[in-house]
Amino acid sequence: MKDIVELKKKIAKHCDNNFRDSAAIGMAQYIFAQYSGKRVIANLESLDKWPSTDGYIEVQNENGIVGRIDVQVKSLPKSHDFKFDCPVPFLAYVDIISVAPCFLLLVEAESQKIYWMHISKEFIENSIPDYYKNKDTYRIKFSKENIISEQHKTYFEEWESIISEYQTKIREYDSQRALVQHLTKHQNSAIGHTANYFIPVHIALDYMDHYFSTLFEPIKRVSYPNAWKIGIVLTTFESNQLGYLLYPIFYDTNDVQIKFIDEATYKSLYVYNQYPIIKYLADNPLIKNPLKFALQACMQLFKESIPKYLLNLPTSEILTQDIFASLIKNYRHPLGLENKLEYTYSELQFAFDYYMPLWLDVAIEHLVSNNINEIKTEDDCKYKSGLNKSNYFDPQFLAMQIIDKATVKHKVDQLIERKAMPKHRQIGSKSHPIHLAYGFLRTEKITNIKFLYPEFDYERCAKNGNYVFNLLSSKQLENKIKIIYSCLPKVYDEFVRINFGDTRPELLYYSWFDLVVIEYDLLDVYTDNDSPTQHIFYLTALEPVEKQTVIGEKIIDYIEYTKKAASGIGVEQEVVYRGVRYKIVSTSSGTIDTLFRDYPLLKILYSTLESQLQHFINIINE
Repeated sequence: MKDIVELKKKIAKHCDNNFRDSAAIGMAQYIFAQYSGKRVIANLESLDKWPSTDGYIEVQNENGIVGRIDVQVKSLPKSHDFKFDCPVPFLAYVDIISVAPCFLLLVEAESQKIYWMHISKEFIENSIPDYYKNKDTYRIKFSKENIISEQHKTYFEEWESIISEYQTKIREYDSQRALVQHLTKHQNSAIGHTANYFIPVHIALDYMDHYFSTLFEPIKRVSYPNAWKIGIVLTTFESNQLGYLLYPIFYDTNDVQIKFIDEATYKSLYVYNQYPIIKYLADNPLIKNPLKFALQACMQLFKESIPKYLLNLPTSEILTQDIFASLIKNYRHPLGLENKLEYTYSELQFAFDYYMPLWLDVAIEHLVSNNINEIKTEDDCKYKSGLNKSNYFDPQFLAMQIIDKATVKHKVDQLIERKAMPKHRQIGSKSHPIHLAYGFLRTEKITNIKFLYPEFDYERCAKNGNYVFNLLSSKQLENKIKIIYSCLPKVYDEFVRINFGDTRPELLYYSWFDLVVIEYDLLDVYTDNDSPTQHIFYLTALEPVEKQTVIGEKIIDYIEYTKKAASGIGVEQEVVYRGVRYKIVSTSSGTIDTLFRDYPLLKILYSTLESQLQHFINIINE
């Protein structure tokens, strides 16, 4: 006969954790319902209805649903010191599976307060890359400033911005998936075929797989998010010709790594112009040297990613100034900022988060109602280049089409007085990394931006023939050179560590040289036959010495050096600097044009990484 009492003891009970989680979720739902002003609706379950999360919240504004955020809700202990043991399964879900934003909501029940934390793939990679080594939880720090309560309601705009950023990534992901589907539909299958030319292709793919998993892993991660492997499409494959295209193979797709396409399909790929086809008409490097081909293919993907500026940036005052100086100059009207040398954090936050979206509302209405440049609908205001139309609005692109900027500004000022809320639209730019501004404003918590670069003098330029190099005097340009190159080693090394970790010492600034000498030839006024030039020498010490950069000292006579190099002495000439013998191992020389462009430090940062990657590749190929 059954012993009912004993059997009941074997029935699983709700653990204390379930009661704590249920209480936390109940409090979270109450806070959102009471204090969000009908802008957040929570769909949460405490008993694991959704694997790895507790459900989701939806954010809305006056125009409707903005987007969804996956959440994990937990109760905070009374004594927490702003640290929490985050469940490893949730971190793994964010790291591997999720394509939506994911938040950790930590509930302080007694004070009716929620601390929120955006757990992103980037946060995991940069801050807790070894979380998976823990079995159950991983301790993380959370900000005491990110609060949801009756008194704290300023998080909505930041959440909208985070959702918008993810939607952009998803659109790019969808574009990649559309390309793959197009290729799959029109490919000529090579499955089961046997041919000798598959041997070098397979070898090259093995090398690519290795380097995209090691040295170039950060590049693959930002260029092809959610890609398992990288495949190759062959448009031409002859002994003396090669045409190819790289494409992503997603985790959820069973696909081949080698595809062939015909001429008609090749022409149809022009719609996917962000995936350029590389052609070699004189030889086939894939057959000649699969390793070299694989490394250069990896390098090509890096070069294509540079204009998007997708890698993570270090905390750096000078880099922040570099980015904001150019953005404010190009977006002055849409941002509503006065021309000055210093801005506070609150000024920038107001300009980017409130004024510019509001300006966009007014600008679109102005362009449509006045039928400017045949703009008839809001959709016509989206950025377009040639026949290609984007999914975003570029305020600078619209500002250039508006002559009566004063009227637009007046209407924006009136809306601000009425405390009007702007519509939620995707803001972007093909030419400017505007996403970096939002990144800094969200994470750096900067107090103010003070511009250190000398200002361009357009009157001076006009007086001297309108040559761009006359925007700065020789002294101003020299000052800018010293500002940028004196901080470059430190900022660059931090840039490498953030994206590549501590396992890539070969990519650090002084990895293969000990002394950098930067010399320049500057004039105060330039004609069309002149330009400021710069000579950079990289030297290795012939004895132990501290690594350093020397700017502006005439240590090496460039003309004499080039004469000796051409006469047969070669590049590696010896130099004595402050009693230490050095050997020149590399040089570069050219016009100083980057310093007259937008984002000079940011561009030099990426070009330095490109040079270091290429140098390391050359060593592998030797």
